[in-house]
Amino acid sequence: MAEKAFIPPEEVQKEFEETCNLIIDPSRVLPQKYQELIQIQENREDIRIRSLDFSYTGQWTLPFNEPKGVDADFFENHLAGQTLIDFGGAFYGLMSDFAIKYGAKNYINVDRFNIRSLPKLTDPLGDPILKNTGTRKRTLMIEVASDMLNYVTRVRDNVTNCVINGIDFNIIDDDRYNEAMGEEMIRVTRKGGLIFGNSSEALYFIQRLIEDGRAFLKEIKLKWAHDCGTSIFEKTE
Repeated sequence: MAEKAFIPPEEVQKEFEETCNLIIDPSRVLPQKYQELIQIQENREDIRIRSLDFSYTGQWTLPFNEPKGVDADFFENHLAGQTLIDFGGAFYGLMSDFAIKYGAKNYINVDRFNIRSLPKLTDPLGDPILKNTGTRKRTLMIEVASDMLNYVTRVRDNVTNCVINGIDFNIIDDDRYNEAMGEEMIRVTRKGGLIFGNSSEALYFIQRLIEDGRAFLKEIKLKWAHDCGTSIFEKTE
């Protein structure tokens, strides 16, 4: 096994700042309609229960454990050298390892209840954590303690890949919020990039857009992704 490279803190900070500049558009503001949708979720009586660490990433065990083959090649071809934003990623788990395995340059975990105490409704980028994966591969790991819709609104057009797992109606109980998330994820995903995940209302909304011919995406069918609520979409334009 290759010995892990030591990355000087100043280099980590530089990479972090470069990533922020690449991903975030400081001129973008949160629309009033989004503010209202977010506030509705903030006012829910079960807000603390929603912060529990439920895991919906088990479906990704198969491609993650595959040493090589069609599925592994597919994810590496799409994620290597790119950014992956995990919406509602909770505590670091399989998806962060997924990003590392397939060579993502940046993994950004956006979660309202992420690790720290409940933050204010802002879009801070948290503290950068660089997780070394050897002397030739590394992924910059960034935690973001922010509402998902608040954060994705600030992301530039066509710059990233998106994953969203387990954000069902128990987590976000407003169709308008979930539809806004679906539309925003499409906007920020790069051409040829992926939107994927499972058991999430925003993904079901995207599926309907594709079926109605209202989204320039195609659904990818991999051999293991059947009957388990898993969706994989590639942005074509």
